[in-house]
Amino acid sequence: MTPLRLSIGHEVLFDVAAFDAVAQANGFYAAEGVEVTDRQYPAGSGDAVQLLVSDTVDVALGVGMFATFAGVQKAPIDIVSSEWQGYSDIVYYVAADSPVRSLADVSGLRVATSRPGSSTDALCKALQAQLTATGRPPNECAVIGSPPDNFTAVATGQIEVGWTTPPFFYDELASGRIRQIGTGDDLDRYRGTTSRVNLANHAVIEEDTAGVQAFFRAYQRAIDWTYDNPEEAATIWSDAADVELTPALRDAVYDVYRQDRVTLRSIDGLDVNLDAAAEFGILEEPLSEADVRQRIVLDSVLPTS
Repeated sequence: MTPLRLSIGHEVLFDVAAFDAVAQANGFYAAEGVEVTDRQYPAGSGDAVQLLVSDTVDVALGVGMFATFAGVQKAPIDIVSSEWQGYSDIVYYVAADSPVRSLADVSGLRVATSRPGSSTDALCKALQAQLTATGRPPNECAVIGSPPDNFTAVATGQIEVGWTTPPFFYDELASGRIRQIGTGDDLDRYRGTTSRVNLANHAVIEEDTAGVQAFFRAYQRAIDWTYDNPEEAATIWSDAADVELTPALRDAVYDVYRQDRVTLRSIDGLDVNLDAAAEFGILEEPLSEADVRQRIVLDSVLPTS
């Protein structure tokens, strides 16, 4: 058995947590000769990169592009595959009685982000630019934190616009207590770009390419099974994540986390993301698209069929 230590983007969020849970429950890892010996759930993509840099984990799943760029500058980290396309999983909402109907209406309002340099921070700044380009005053960007922090901030009037992602507060959306006004895909700048990728320590790939290949065969099998068996997979995920699975939540996760967005072989919009990373001061030094592509190794790691 090949032992591998994993960093998983979140212990609850569907697109990474569900696939890992399905792989475990169905024995896909074991069938490929892989044993996951440790799982880490970092607080954010920057922490996930640090786990790789410190040799605490071998593979990191679901890492944001901006943190990936910074990580590539620091250490021998390879981009093994894409993980998520676009930003449809970032759902913006307001209080039910708000007059705001879409992201076009948020001029001058406070829009939440999780932390500086995060994907939500980049989206918020892109929203500012998009409003300005249409002749409207920009929104403000407010560093609030996680979805629970956002919900409290909206409920108390600290901010006008919060963000969430399944499964957080989808019962409140379904009941009408809060109201969706858009998603990250409404921001023109990042539409069609890869937002998260899967990474591996370069030394691990060099020393055991076959083991990393085996892991991703199992992981791809879990992705396929999740969409071929939606009810069973949702149950496996909700049990593992300790989430109450309602019909509304099950529909929401499959509506937001569509199968066509989870494609391991498509890394798109590197130029767009690199320009944003430089513009927002995420990179300490310039990084070219050629530099990044040298660290993309999907052809040598991912299954071909």
